Amino acid sequence: FFQLGCRLARRRLCTRHLGKMPPPMETDVGITRFVSEKSVGFSATIKHRYKDFQVFEMRSGADEEVVHLTSLDPLPEDLELDAKQAAGEPDQAVKTEAEKVVPTGDDFNQGLDALKPIIGEAVTVSLGEMLKAHVVPAEGEKDLSTPSFVLLENIECKETRKDVHTKVRRYFGKWVVSDMVEIVTDKSGKRIVSKTPGTERAIRISIFDSTSKRSRGRDGNGNASKRRKRGADNHVKIDDRSATGHTAWPAGRPRNLSFVLYKENMDTNVAISHIGRALGMSSKSIGLSGTKDKRGVTAQRVTIPQITSTRLSEIMKRRYGQRNLCVGNFKYTNDAIFLGDHVGNRFVVTFRDILVNRDACAGGETVAVGHTVPPGNLEPARIAAKNVVDVAVDLWTKGGFLNYYGMQRFGTHDAWTHEVGKFVLRKDMLGAVKFLLGTISFTSPKILEARDALLERGETQPYKDILKSSMVAERALIQSLHKTGQQRAKEGDDTKSFEEKFTEGQCLEAFHAIPYSLRTMYIHAYQAYLFNQLVSKRVELYGNSEVVVGDLVITPKDKDVNSATIPHLVTKEDVEAGKYTIEEVVLPVIGRDSKLYPLHEVGEEFAASLLKRDGINLSELPASFTKKLAFSGSYRRILVKPLKVEKQWVYYDDAETNSDFHLTDLERINQVEPYAGKSDGPYAGLVLSFGLPKSSYATMGFRELMKLST
Repeated sequence: FFQLGCRLARRRLCTRHLGKMPPPMETDVGITRFVSEKSVGFSATIKHRYKDFQVFEMRSGADEEVVHLTSLDPLPEDLELDAKQAAGEPDQAVKTEAEKVVPTGDDFNQGLDALKPIIGEAVTVSLGEMLKAHVVPAEGEKDLSTPSFVLLENIECKETRKDVHTKVRRYFGKWVVSDMVEIVTDKSGKRIVSKTPGTERAIRISIFDSTSKRSRGRDGNGNASKRRKRGADNHVKIDDRSATGHTAWPAGRPRNLSFVLYKENMDTNVAISHIGRALGMSSKSIGLSGTKDKRGVTAQRVTIPQITSTRLSEIMKRRYGQRNLCVGNFKYTNDAIFLGDHVGNRFVVTFRDILVNRDACAGGETVAVGHTVPPGNLEPARIAAKNVVDVAVDLWTKGGFLNYYGMQRFGTHDAWTHEVGKFVLRKDMLGAVKFLLGTISFTSPKILEARDALLERGETQPYKDILKSSMVAERALIQSLHKTGQQRAKEGDDTKSFEEKFTEGQCLEAFHAIPYSLRTMYIHAYQAYLFNQLVSKRVELYGNSEVVVGDLVITPKDKDVNSATIPHLVTKEDVEAGKYTIEEVVLPVIGRDSKLYPLHEVGEEFAASLLKRDGINLSELPASFTKKLAFSGSYRRILVKPLKVEKQWVYYDDAETNSDFHLTDLERINQVEPYAGKSDGPYAGLVLSFGLPKSSYATMGFRELMKLST
């Protein structure tokens, strides 16, 4: 209680004087309830070693697999092809670029028909003209006056965007590619692809050219590339360049190489960047379904277009050996992987130094789960402690946990992300910018002085000089404000305070200088904050085990819960028939497209009261404003149950405190002996294996299991 009181005092101080803020607590972001309120929890050490936390991607479709690295060997057909080419023997399966069959216009009609309901009549016509001009020869020549790309209107729904990408791959294959680009609007109203953060993001469908990052040697807006004119080597290197002596791409081979990316104690983006650099290609060409934890051992499926398994394997082994970054389990596929393509993750987590509160055991202080010496002489309290943990795991397996958004969604320090989103949705851009720049951790007098100079006198130069490159949002803001301040100084403006120097419009312009993904992160954090409060209220009023009249449900056949999935409103007849379970109950992630609310006390009126308390009125926000912020909304399950839970007790002594209790995939390949354990060890560890669907947080699962704040 003393620590809590001190923390609240610090928070009040920070609120009065913008400065370093403590990390948010669970209660600050609506996380207040447990599924099993009365069950006993325990404490333990997680991630004592990075191998204590292993994550394996779960994929759907024909594979239905938990992704593991089981082989580092290239594909036999690639080894055979390389051997033939090294010996100078031709291979009948290989065709050069000149031999590739060019399709007719009719070949694309099916694809255009499939895309038309999504992208509209006008864009479909433009896409057809692009294909006719650049892919289908007209009297032996391509019409270079026709743009080599089309821009779609902004599509907020993630599933709809995914559908567009899938259809482009399926119907147009290697001839056309789709990607997400930043868009700005010029003075004439024309939408232009921007290299810097724009006002919106949209899908670009363009002609695929193996010799250029951009379509047909042009930049994102169809203009001749200056780098291309200068002859710069600015292209994605793929293995179909037979004219230059490289391996030609075999006819009939699927376009993408799929492989398992295995990493230890490494950030996913860093791993992808390493692979891109090793291959001499942009990391944007590498497809993956999501990022995995840095501190841990992870395995996931990744795709790269037209790279052979031998080339990738050789380069990675040469650069990284068999250390913390490996690739393997190769196969070829026509389907590239996109964000969100997985169905979940399987975790193998080691809990060390387990302690159970004395109230749960027969006397004594906090009790460690383990053995005493001599072997077999078990203390009753320790037996009881182990039983407490076993019961907790059993309850967790059967009852699941509340599907709160985890604390990582809200930031760990400085400006709380959901608070920034709150300012933005209030259209208080001056407040949002001040909050972001005024709550940076001041670990040195220089930072403190720079902050005061900005907030009290509107001076931007001191901040500009000291902000770290890693502070992407803050640097984007201060650079934009600095430019504005310089312009006003030229005009003779000598105003002193931040509020006098910068207008709402100028702060809005500065906010839009932040990369799109970061801008939308603040909005999504506020949506998560609202959702957590809805979940807590639903559990408070109706419990967490029964479906009630007025609930919204989405059945298991709808595996991906999103704004395009329309929930069913539970009726009295549904409840009496026991038609639905609590796992099928969803609540809205409040946004522009989540228009259906439960018809009970946790419905639209309660949601409106939360927004009103924060000074937000969604009806007053123009559609263009919410569209640019990706404030689309969706639905999310309120409870998740772990899948196929398995547990194993491991006993150890002081000498084995730093032993690894569960082998990694790479250790299995290298035939490392598993940890044997000591039956008479005084300490106990628990190795817990379980699966979780995507859009759920393992940290929230641990919170329920251990009854501890995260």
